Amino acid sequence: PFHDLGEVIFTDVTIRVEGMLKGPLDTKDVTVQILGGEIGTAFQRCPESPRFERGEKVLVFLRDYHGALWTTGWLQGKYALSREGLSVKGVEGLPVPRDVTLEALKAEVRVWTAPTAAPPAGGSTPVLRKAERATKEGGSR
Repeated sequence: PFHDLGEVIFTDVTIRVEGMLKGPLDTKDVTVQILGGEIGTAFQRCPESPRFERGEKVLVFLRDYHGALWTTGWLQGKYALSREGLSVKGVEGLPVPRDVTLEALKAEVRVWTAPTAAPPAGGSTPVLRKAERATKEGGSR
């Protein structure tokens, strides 16, 4: 059972890690759990769960949820990378709303996650939006 939804299908996605933005890692692969998937002829889809394709390069923001790794904020935690892995494809309405280089995003993540995290000062346009600013008024993500 999952919350008040009853019986659900989970899918485990294995991601080969090439680098970290934050936090220690003692493995080359991580397993991310998502809501939805297929078991035999039964299937379940969750529109808020990210979709992963074999071989795609991705940037994921992860968190522990009941002993498994999940993308932070469902869809908000997964972004496509360019083939060479140098740029992040932004998605309007999500915390990374526009395309940006991976290096620029790494720098901004360091600013936002610093112990005294505060938005950059001096008129710069942040690439990353805090989750509470990224959600639409009256709705949830």
